[in-house]
Amino acid sequence: MKNLIIMLGIAFMLFNGCTSEERTGITILPYPNQCKHGKGVFVLSGTTALVCHGEEARKEASFLLEALKEKNILLAEKEADANVIVLTIDSAMGTGDEGYRLLISKEKIEIGASRPAGLFYGIQSLIQLCQGKEIISLPCVSIEDAPRFRWRGMMLDESRHFFGKEEVKKLLDQMARIKMNRFHWHLTDDQGWRIEIKKYPRLTEVGAWRKDDGSGEWNYVVEPAEEGKPRYGGFYTQEEIREIVAYAAERHITVVPEIEMPGHSTAAITAYPELSCKGKPWKPNSVFFEFSDPLCAGNEKVFEMYEGILEEVISLFPSPYIHVGGDECKKDPWAGCPKCQKRMKTEKLSTLEELQSYFMQRIEKFLVSKGKILIGWDEILEGGLPPRAAVMSWRGMAGGMAAANAGHEVVMSPTDYCYFDYYQGSMLTEPKAIGGYLPLARVYAFDPVPDSLDPAKHHYILGGQCNVWTEYMFTPEHLEYMIFPRLFAMAEVLWTKKENLLYENFLERLVYCLKDLNAKGINYRMLAPEGLGQQLLITSDTVIKIINPMKNQGAVIYYTTDGSEPGPSSAVYKKPIKITSTTCLKARLFLDGKGSHVSQSWIFVYHPHVNGLHCDFYRGSWTMLPDFDSLTPEKSYVVYVISEANPDGVVDDYGLRFRTSYQVDTGGVYTFYISSDDGSRLFIDGQLVIDYDGVHAPGLKTGKVTLEKGMHELKIWFFEAKGGQSLEAGTVNEKGERIPFDPGKMFLKK
Repeated sequence: MKNLIIMLGIAFMLFNGCTSEERTGITILPYPNQCKHGKGVFVLSGTTALVCHGEEARKEASFLLEALKEKNILLAEKEADANVIVLTIDSAMGTGDEGYRLLISKEKIEIGASRPAGLFYGIQSLIQLCQGKEIISLPCVSIEDAPRFRWRGMMLDESRHFFGKEEVKKLLDQMARIKMNRFHWHLTDDQGWRIEIKKYPRLTEVGAWRKDDGSGEWNYVVEPAEEGKPRYGGFYTQEEIREIVAYAAERHITVVPEIEMPGHSTAAITAYPELSCKGKPWKPNSVFFEFSDPLCAGNEKVFEMYEGILEEVISLFPSPYIHVGGDECKKDPWAGCPKCQKRMKTEKLSTLEELQSYFMQRIEKFLVSKGKILIGWDEILEGGLPPRAAVMSWRGMAGGMAAANAGHEVVMSPTDYCYFDYYQGSMLTEPKAIGGYLPLARVYAFDPVPDSLDPAKHHYILGGQCNVWTEYMFTPEHLEYMIFPRLFAMAEVLWTKKENLLYENFLERLVYCLKDLNAKGINYRMLAPEGLGQQLLITSDTVIKIINPMKNQGAVIYYTTDGSEPGPSSAVYKKPIKITSTTCLKARLFLDGKGSHVSQSWIFVYHPHVNGLHCDFYRGSWTMLPDFDSLTPEKSYVVYVISEANPDGVVDDYGLRFRTSYQVDTGGVYTFYISSDDGSRLFIDGQLVIDYDGVHAPGLKTGKVTLEKGMHELKIWFFEAKGGQSLEAGTVNEKGERIPFDPGKMFLKK
């Protein structure tokens, strides 16, 4: 055994260095941190032998045997000196908990690691190198690899939509393939309780089901299911939980459960009303996205019940970390609750934030007594962080930095890089999402360690994870579309060192991952043509360049300029396109027969001093649109694109009023649309055509009006309350396509 370890080390040193240009033959993702090329190839076939040193190695070998079986290669375990794959686990190798060595020479393949997880990851690398079937030529190479971060995770929200164990296993398989090791399972929230708790059966009998007709329209305000009416939901039995946890453990993935508290607890309170400050049955507030009432922090029965819940959770999940949420807690009910006020007086707490901190410290004390570590969203910093708690930073990285500077462990998961419920392309052509914009390249730019963090504190950053909130993901196919291929980018930036990251090469290796998804029947978003904004304004003839992100992999772009859908019978993009008039340019990328979503750009010709909209900006906090005509704006200016009217990137509590003269070329019935988050209205000649008022999620409303040829007064009102924000408006053509307002047809009033 010692000789084998020495030979692996010597062989690694003898190989030549690998430059970025020489990465071509390495199809491993995430990319290895040390990779050296040799000369020649190893030919893998059904005659190749397998040698496993020990039962632990033999257990991990089962994944290699299964993968090669799919390639019509059946290995036999027998002693051999050549044409052999040798698997070894030995602590003397010094590769750490998850590192491995992979040596491919002309005579043999050797994979060694100090621990089983490392051998498993080495096997995954070998599987990714095996492109083809029956007889595979593998490049001689020496790899010594270990992850940059300990926490490489993905969170799945199954409260908003429930997918079931087979879909979860499918996701775990893909996570394991790309060396991700934390599955954060969001099992409870306002919209559903998904884990069986035997001591409190109503949590699933009542809390797992909601009134829902399956129409696909999402609303955070949910009501409990009623007898004899359509309902939606589901939950995992404890037996199913154990099955999934074991399945993940075989693939070296730790499942981290999340039980939300003290906010996001509507499902639990619906089942057990005594948990709330009101202490009696109630319905959720009808105001969209007003956070739900929390658990009562002054009620001892709440702590008794949640300790009982956590007792059962701990028995199901070996994870050292238990996630308790802690985010977006609506504290107003505590201010008016006698029990909570008594608690504050008794514990000498001066603020409601300190009351939440007290709540979390009580829960942490219980978890510590069971040998567990509390982890929560970054709001648990407010009012004082529990002494041993870890922080998951989602509202940017500032919370994570504060926690690290205070000596706490941190998992970075900022929305701008890690929220996979964000759009991947244009809202006009992509499936409905919560908002935001997170393309593949931006995920690849994620670094969990901020440049401004003191290097002495870097070790507190455990790693990072992506979060898949499923409000708008109703089916497994849509779920997969939002996860892949962004998960591959996340995996690479969490495993591979910064100096080894190369996006262009990542795209080359990504092709093999996409082929694997095709083979396994897993949905994904094909990369789309780049360079086309949703709207482009020009004042004269312009040349438009479309970027093919997978040109080197043989992808082809087809395009149209007449509004029709591009496909293989359309023009092939070969050079920049000259645009001379208002045009709808559409393009699609095709690779191996699979087409991307349409990339679309409305290119409008306009005159800056003649065309546009007057825009007035107001500050205020509203739940319904105010009468802007009676208010004084903070500032006024001219805009040409409605969706870009927020001048300073204001996040919350503001309003906009637009005014312009809109040109109609042909009389008839016109359909207008507004897509907004939050409230909006559209007026034509003083007539209210669309009323989409109130606080709500991104959504769409249309309205029809008969217009004569000529100029018409167009007004749009909009306000943003809290959370996400968006505003788009325009017309709908006979095909049902939404067309943003053409700036060339909007004239400034003099």
